[in-house]
Amino acid sequence: MVSWFAGLKLKTKFNVILLSLLLFLLLVTSYLSFRDQQDLILKRALNEGRGVARQLIETTDYMSAHVRNEPEKNYALVPQVVATQIAKQISSEAHYQVRQISTNYRNPENRPDEYEAAQLKTFSTSPAREVYEVTGNQGDNVFRYMQAMVTEESCLKCHGPYESAPGFIQQRYPAEHPSYNYSVGQIAGAVSFSMPLADVYRDIGTNLRQDLIYRLIILILVFLTIGSLIRRYMIVPISMLSESIHRVTTTGNLSERITFDASRD
Repeated sequence: MVSWFAGLKLKTKFNVILLSLLLFLLLVTSYLSFRDQQDLILKRALNEGRGVARQLIETTDYMSAHVRNEPEKNYALVPQVVATQIAKQISSEAHYQVRQISTNYRNPENRPDEYEAAQLKTFSTSPAREVYEVTGNQGDNVFRYMQAMVTEESCLKCHGPYESAPGFIQQRYPAEHPSYNYSVGQIAGAVSFSMPLADVYRDIGTNLRQDLIYRLIILILVFLTIGSLIRRYMIVPISMLSESIHRVTTTGNLSERITFDASRD
């Protein structure tokens, strides 16, 4: 490899070195750009997950604190039911899914999956109140975010002792149902946010390819411009000097003059 490079002409060596440096610069900047876009997407997903979770939790807390006897006539006004329906509506109109989940669920739709069940257990045994990460394999990645739902005093009207629960709740769920006997501060469940990243990464790839094309065009223009300037003001004069020295050493004529035509390529 070294002998191959050493045998090249000066101009060719220069072109190889310059092109290699510019290609290396192109690859490094493209990688950094791709990584920055990935980080930006994950930060946006995290902010969106936090925002949606906060809205659902605040809605549930507000309903629990202000709703009185209305759910006895209209079960759809039960705070947890309201939050579940809001989550379903948001999910149907967005590019992500949001659910209200609990280990002691009353609505089967709120049953946690394997990942969610593990995180709920973590919430119950640690001070953490949120968790997020990218799960899945390459090409099937999903951004997962969960925010714990902590039992408030107002929640105990329906989730405290069975004896103090409203009659319509007792009729639906017997005393042995695990959704009773919560205490203030206990983890009642969580809001689960999941966003598939396949389409997002595909968009990043498309943007990156376009960016690479633009960068490659700029690289070619820079290569041609710098190459032309250096050949004219460095390589050509050095070549002329080398030729003159060779003639002097060959002929012994010390009166040899070196001339340089700046217009010569």
